[in-house]
Amino acid sequence: MTLLFAWATYAEAQAFLQKHNTQQIDDHTYECDLGKSIIIGMGPSEIGKRLLPHLDKNTHLINVGLAGALKKELQKEQFCEICSVSHEKQTILCGSQGFKLMSVTNPLYKAKNYQSQYDLVDMEGFFLAQFAMKHKVPYTLFKMVSDFCNDQSHEEIKSSLPKLSEALKLHLTDSLPTKFIKN
Repeated sequence: MTLLFAWATYAEAQAFLQKHNTQQIDDHTYECDLGKSIIIGMGPSEIGKRLLPHLDKNTHLINVGLAGALKKELQKEQFCEICSVSHEKQTILCGSQGFKLMSVTNPLYKAKNYQSQYDLVDMEGFFLAQFAMKHKVPYTLFKMVSDFCNDQSHEEIKSSLPKLSEALKLHLTDSLPTKFIKN
């Protein structure tokens, strides 16, 4: 199985890439002992263009990144496996257990209207799952809580990004099920 990690930004992936002796292939592609990492950008616009050249019949696509919490019970830096992801009125099931993710095309700073339906919000999870289904590639979505979708979210994420990247690295290398990690 070939693992293909899809990250929205380099800043999210940075600690993981540094830990795994990564070689940069081009502006958006990195290769390491666990597989390839692709920086897909925030939102849907570059997903297909950046991921399609790296797909094959043995690919398992893993979207890793940050998400805003829509539920007060969640904690900052909580690592969440996604069971469903929605955009507008469409929903894609990703697994039988986990958290409900909503993907938006613009940052969400007011969570009040969505708290009862979803747990987290991001900008690319739905579009990545849609891409994976179209190309018949297995996929898994993991998100880490970065903020609580309020007026301070942008600055909060910006100031805590190195710490969040480090936490993502630890969860990916130490906590992922062994079925994803090559021996």
